[in-house]
Amino acid sequence: MKTLIIKDIVGPYCGTYEQGAKLSHIIYPLLKSSPRVALDFQGVGLTSSSFFNGAIVNLLPDFTDDDGRLRIVFCNLTPRDNFILQHTLKVAKHRDAAIAQFR
Repeated sequence: MKTLIIKDIVGPYCGTYEQGAKLSHIIYPLLKSSPRVALDFQGVGLTSSSFFNGAIVNLLPDFTDDDGRLRIVFCNLTPRDNFILQHTLKVAKHRDAAIAQFR
């Protein structure tokens, strides 16, 4: 499993969608060739839902296991950052379900 050090890629403040998209562009090819990728948030002082939207949400359709789990392992998230991540993923799943109703 490949581990990415987020602070080295994005910096200690992960607040914008653009920062997340930068990370997503790095994660995507790794997930194509590896069953799992670890994201290590050691030293990151701030995350936001915008960041997680840019980094993770667009990967959901292509990189989830058969049981619906994302193939990304999150390491060293603070409780606050984990809450933001979980909330962002929950909103994305509800949005996808709502969109599917209208297809």
